[in-house]
Amino acid sequence: VKSSFIRHEYQGRGTVHFHCLIWIEGAPVIGKNSDEEVASFIQRHETCRMPDPSKEPELFRVVGKYHKHTCRAYCLRKFRGRMKCRFQFPRSPCRSFLLRDAVTAVIGRKTGKMRKRLYDVPRTVEEVNINNYNPVLSILWSGNIDLQYISVDTFSIATYICKYVLKSERTTLDQDFSLSEQDSDMKKFYKYVYTILRSRSMSAHAASDRILQRNGELWRSSENFLWVQATKPECRSRTMRQIKDLEKDDTKSKRIFCDDMIHSFYPNRPKHLEHMCLHEFAATFEKSYDKRYTTMWIKDKNNVVLGG
Repeated sequence: VKSSFIRHEYQGRGTVHFHCLIWIEGAPVIGKNSDEEVASFIQRHETCRMPDPSKEPELFRVVGKYHKHTCRAYCLRKFRGRMKCRFQFPRSPCRSFLLRDAVTAVIGRKTGKMRKRLYDVPRTVEEVNINNYNPVLSILWSGNIDLQYISVDTFSIATYICKYVLKSERTTLDQDFSLSEQDSDMKKFYKYVYTILRSRSMSAHAASDRILQRNGELWRSSENFLWVQATKPECRSRTMRQIKDLEKDDTKSKRIFCDDMIHSFYPNRPKHLEHMCLHEFAATFEKSYDKRYTTMWIKDKNNVVLGG
């Protein structure tokens, strides 16, 4: 595993579940690797087989209890005049692994014209209601895991995943929020902030986790995050330098803001990095606060100083 991201989410009754993204070193990508490489990778990590109770009793228990789907009102939807499971159960039996075209599968599912999954693992008639799972993860978690190989390396797929994983919290702000024209701007601001905090819908489980875990953060990641002001110039906010630092500068100096990635470092990058986009530059270089330098310098992750 090269990287991971985990987000806590709570259902209507407060039960917690997790959205996890796992990047695996050397994983094949559709369009870059052959279909055989993709198929081999998926089948190493996913299966829907029903374990032998005499040889794998614990896995048999977990799969039978947590990975066997039963259609209820929650999953049934009307499709072309017939009630069908939105999770596509029961799934069709197949003797061998089947990989479909990624673009066709995504467009078909989005438009509702075709209800085909990107791929199907080998499945017998007895396994049509078994969800895909990973044996090791299932034993460790001892619960339901909906496993899915991310098919293609495209912006649309990344956007969909981020939108799905990072769902916004429920709020009742639209129902009880109003401002008086007689209030001052500051009073309106405080009332707005207080109303936002008071109107967030949160279960007891979520509230407990926010109080007791990781300073209230309901997510975990193996990577660090950097905020880059990539909005229009007129919409950006900047941090001003401290008064004591401004007083040391020449009176004609117009440098009143702190150096940052998009206004200072990226526009003044060396010529041999002109081909590098802002995203790649921000991922490669970071600010250096080394006191040996009189000004702010920027360096890459290997502490190689670029300039300042």
